[in-house]
Amino acid sequence: MTNETNDALKTLVTKRGIIKGSVTRIKTFVDKFRAGDDIYQLKTRLPNLQNAFKEFDAIQRDIELLKCDTEEQTSERDEFENRYYDLEARILKLIESRVTEPIPSTSSTNNDNNQARLNPVRLPSLELPIFSGSYLEWTAFSDIFKSLIHDSRLDSDVEKLHYLKSCLKGDAHKTIEAIKVSEANYKSAWDLLEKRFNNKRLIVQEHVLAIINSPNLVKNSAVAMRKLLDDILTNIAELKNVGIQVQQWDALIVPLITLKFDFITKRDWECTLDTSVPTLEELITFLTKKTTLLESLTAGESLMQNIQCIQI
Repeated sequence: MTNETNDALKTLVTKRGIIKGSVTRIKTFVDKFRAGDDIYQLKTRLPNLQNAFKEFDAIQRDIELLKCDTEEQTSERDEFENRYYDLEARILKLIESRVTEPIPSTSSTNNDNNQARLNPVRLPSLELPIFSGSYLEWTAFSDIFKSLIHDSRLDSDVEKLHYLKSCLKGDAHKTIEAIKVSEANYKSAWDLLEKRFNNKRLIVQEHVLAIINSPNLVKNSAVAMRKLLDDILTNIAELKNVGIQVQQWDALIVPLITLKFDFITKRDWECTLDTSVPTLEELITFLTKKTTLLESLTAGESLMQNIQCIQI
């Protein structure tokens, strides 16, 4: 393992440690949570926990590509995932139990107050996604909104419609702008959005064009390479999500992507090839390793420049 790879690995392990620490702090809060505590303190931590899982998954994938000890890394991943799923389940159970717990009624004069407590007015406390009307955004927006709000048993339809309108802007907002917020109108509003934007042909077309139109790499730029890699991974994932068999595209998509390489990156890529047709997975692995390496080198150069400025 080269010094550059070692440095990149140390940086990734440090980032992973920071993420694990944030999850530990959330677990500590949940462990101390009691029946009378503010339930919104739990709700606001849930999206932070979910984001931490996504960040861990990305960093752990990079570590696994750089490190040969697959057994150790598999164990690391399994341990974190088990902690995450256990913690998320505990939070969801606590939230649901608070909303559904019975409230004793001691007299008829308390009925109105008890009813208000059973059906509290809840303003948005989660960071819901914003949808502007782009076909590139629809699938991700739809999946997240359905998971958090649409399929939830904790919110009434009038609350769901309030949440939905707060998530929309641009063309998406105009689609249901005339619909008033009421219990009866939520289903109609959601059906209108699905009819307008759940267009598989246009969704696939936009994601393919997003890959093709990704900017060319300039020199050995870590920022540009990370942008290209993120564009590829994001759009490929979205294509898979709508049922496209992208694994059959290797012979077409790989040459299109490598046309965007600068000379040095193209040379390094060619050095990894033999006479077989390279796969998209091999290209992503190559870009991931090279991006991680460049980011590590860039961070090292910035550190040295700061040290020199301090010495001056």
